[in-house]
Amino acid sequence: ARAELPAQLTSLRRARELVTDWLTAWSQPELIPVAKVVVTAFVENVLQHTDSGPGVRLEYDGSAVTVAVSDASHLPAGPREEPKPRAAPSGLHIVSALSRAWGNAPTSSGKTVWAVIGKENRL
Repeated sequence: ARAELPAQLTSLRRARELVTDWLTAWSQPELIPVAKVVVTAFVENVLQHTDSGPGVRLEYDGSAVTVAVSDASHLPAGPREEPKPRAAPSGLHIVSALSRAWGNAPTSSGKTVWAVIGKENRL
């Protein structure tokens, strides 16, 4: 399932709604909370660090869900080292803790950041 969203804050809510709709249709309601955290972190990064709208994609293979968000920036995604400790971890640190694996891949138009979540990642 996929959707192109505008470069607006309303895309955060819409991305979470889409995750809920798609995982409900695939009979995977137990993965909705963690998938919503992951998609929120990815869409927030697109809105904060690029001028592009996020492209949201979910894939389900029967055992795991992949949450992927594309943008038009060619800069790779990665947690930034902060000069002093933060009160809260970054979104990508949270994604790392909540998923089997995550990463990003360059595309012809920018990049796609993805995370794989399974039953063991339920919140």
